[in-house]
Amino acid sequence: MSGKGAPIAVDEIDGTGLQVVVVAGTWHAAISDGLIAGAERVLDASGADYRLVRVPGSFEPRSPRRRRSKPEPTPSWRSG
Repeated sequence: MSGKGAPIAVDEIDGTGLQVVVVAGTWHAAISDGLIAGAERVLDASGADYRLVRVPGSFEPRSPRRRRSKPEPTPSWRSG
């Protein structure tokens, strides 16, 4: 990686009022678990509400929606 286009560090991100869904595959846990941990750290620090949805692989992001026959009455959001 050259570092070109690297994100600029922001001291504080205000995610208050945001509801975020993190969708992660289960195929390569060593990589996805680290990425999830980083996302959770940033979301917790920002104050955003979030939930994690694990899917069988990287090409099935719609599968949790397909498996559910009825919509969930209340999402299980995690407050940051």
